[in-house]
Amino acid sequence: MAPDVYEGAPTSITAFMSTAPKAAAFAVLGRIFFTAFQAFEPYWTTILIVISILTMAVGTVMAIVQTNIRECLHTRPIAHAGYILIAIAVGGKRGNERHEVYLLIYTFMNLGAFASSFFSIREKHFRL
Repeated sequence: MAPDVYEGAPTSITAFMSTAPKAAAFAVLGRIFFTAFQAFEPYWTTILIVISILTMAVGTVMAIVQTNIRECLHTRPIAHAGYILIAIAVGGKRGNERHEVYLLIYTFMNLGAFASSFFSIREKHFRL
């Protein structure tokens, strides 16, 4: 079995690639739904609610079964995508604002989690 990308890449690259593209994609997604598809809101709201519930459930279950902290940090964003989608789906215009705030908080939280895992792994490496 090939090593996981999260295991082989440096922590700084992993942290960046796990936060920046997702934050940008969800910012664009929210903008598209609230501008281009505003007239179809009753239809896409139901679809986003179902998708968000599925991603929250699947992401959480996948994170629970992981044995490695980096693997857990790799699967948790699936659940976080559901949290962001639910804000877009049920919040209306205020949901758009709230999902953008959540993305900002999520970015810093995720970078902090990767930084702590980096220092934890580094500390264990020097103890050996």
